[in-house]
Amino acid sequence: AAFLIASFASFTGFKQYRLGIPFVIHRISRHYGQMPLYYTLNQFVGGALALIRGVSVGRDGPSVPMGAPGASILADKL
Repeated sequence: AAFLIASFASFTGFKQYRLGIPFVIHRISRHYGQMPLYYTLNQFVGGALALIRGVSVGRDGPSVPMGAPGASILADKL
């Protein structure tokens, strides 16, 4: 699972070192809540692969990083 996640992240050019809730807070405070598309894709695929393979993803897991882009897109449309 770790190899699949790392290979997908390298394929998409993922270079973020700040992940999870700290990244969401950073984007809210500095970029008006705009979440990048590559971040959303990597969090979705990485979270799905980790949950499918039984990897511990923490208490919040991918729920906060996946909810923030959805809220960002909805806010843009409204």
